[in-house]
Amino acid sequence: LAPHPAGGDRAALSSCAHAAGRAYAAARLGPADVDFFGLYDCFPICLLRALEAVGLAPKGGAGRFVEGWHADHLRGQAPPSRYPINTHGGLLGFGAPWEVPAMYSV
Repeated sequence: LAPHPAGGDRAALSSCAHAAGRAYAAARLGPADVDFFGLYDCFPICLLRALEAVGLAPKGGAGRFVEGWHADHLRGQAPPSRYPINTHGGLLGFGAPWEVPAMYSV
C-alpha cells in the first residue's frame, strides 16, 4: 500500500494498483470479473484508496461509491454479489494483527 519508490503519483496506492493491474492483465480480466475482493481495511482511508486502486471506484470517487453502497444497504439492495468486498468481515471480522489475516489467506 506504499507509494512506488520511484515517485510518481503520491495520491495513488501504487503497489495495490500495480498488483491489481498486473493481475488483471495476466488473467485478461477486469474488476467486474472478480467474485470477491479482500481489501486491506485497517483504517477507512486505506479501504477508500484500495477501492480506487483495484478499479471498483474511479480515482477520487471512493467516497461516493461507499455512500452509494451504504444507501443500497439501507434499502436492502446491497447483497455480497453486488458488493463483493470484505464479505468475511475485513480486519474487524478476523483480527488486525498481521499474522491472523495472513493465515486466513493461506
